[in-house]
Amino acid sequence: MGTKQLASSYNEDMGSLEVINDRMKEELQSLLINLESHLEKAKENKRRYLEAKMQTDGLYNKDEDLYSAQNNVNKLEKDIKRMKRDLNRAYGIDKIITLENELAQYNKEAKILEKDTLGLRFIKNAHIKARKEIDANLAAKSRYSNLKEETDNTKRELKEKLEELKERERLAAVEHQQVIELENQCRKLNQLLRDHNRGEQVIPGPVPDISENDIQDLENEIEKLSNLRASEEQKYKKMHKKYQTTLAEKTQEVNDFRRKVKEKEQECKLGEFKINQFRRSIPRNTLLQMNTTAGGFSTVKIKGSSTQYHKTLKSSRMAFNSTEFTESKEVKGITNIKTKLPSATKKQKAHRYSLDEKSETKNITKTIKKNRKSKIKL
Repeated sequence: MGTKQLASSYNEDMGSLEVINDRMKEELQSLLINLESHLEKAKENKRRYLEAKMQTDGLYNKDEDLYSAQNNVNKLEKDIKRMKRDLNRAYGIDKIITLENELAQYNKEAKILEKDTLGLRFIKNAHIKARKEIDANLAAKSRYSNLKEETDNTKRELKEKLEELKERERLAAVEHQQVIELENQCRKLNQLLRDHNRGEQVIPGPVPDISENDIQDLENEIEKLSNLRASEEQKYKKMHKKYQTTLAEKTQEVNDFRRKVKEKEQECKLGEFKINQFRRSIPRNTLLQMNTTAGGFSTVKIKGSSTQYHKTLKSSRMAFNSTEFTESKEVKGITNIKTKLPSATKKQKAHRYSLDEKSETKNITKTIKKNRKSKIKL
């Protein structure tokens, strides 16, 4: 506002001075015209006087006439100088010239101030844009914190589920060992039954006292363990697939957010480069004045804003790197678990029943029951 008022006052003074100057020039021109007319009249009167004198006095002395004419001319020149001096004193032509020079200087300063105003407006807009980018970066940082917290919770939950899965696998291994022992007992009984049916002499040894209820319990337990193992494997596959999908989604979100932060960083560097380029194009004295004008917007604040923005970007980048490091550790742990799990499942599949073995155990139990009945009859 101060620059506009000063420019308007300069324009008003310039207009009034131009009017006064034009009026005084017109008056000076009229005075010069009157002076020339008086000189012409004096010359005409002198010529008439000389003609009349020459007609009346034939012995006219030309030297005397010339001397008197020269005196009149000198007198008229003195009168002209006096009139010019009086005119300058009365209307102040020197003052008008001085004011015109001052007006030209003021116009030059006004143009410089307008240029500085445009530069300050550009810096102000750049400052506002930088502040908006910083606010957007802070909002993005908050969103990144939320995503990081969700990712950590998901990883923690995945770790707990994996520990629970390990415990279930341990229990399944114990149950699997029990099933193997029961299968070995069934094979021994089957071998004894075959030897008995072939009539071969059986080497006396400790014969386990197994009742029908024990056999039925063993069959039920074997079937129960088989069903439990199948359900646990199915549950593990679903859970593993679910957490792998969740982990992939969170990783994709973090990568997208990292890409957006890099784009913002490139925009910030470009804006800072433009501001520095504009700052180099402004004279040093103008920069010193710009630090204290235009409503408090200065290059120092611009520099501080860019520094704060770079600090925010640096902290965000460090957080990204730490997240990437922890994420890689979790992924490595998961891949290690994945490499260990198939060996356990292969071992379980290696000892799993086939349908033929189940039917064979049923046949063994039937033959044992028949032999018991025949012994009872005998």
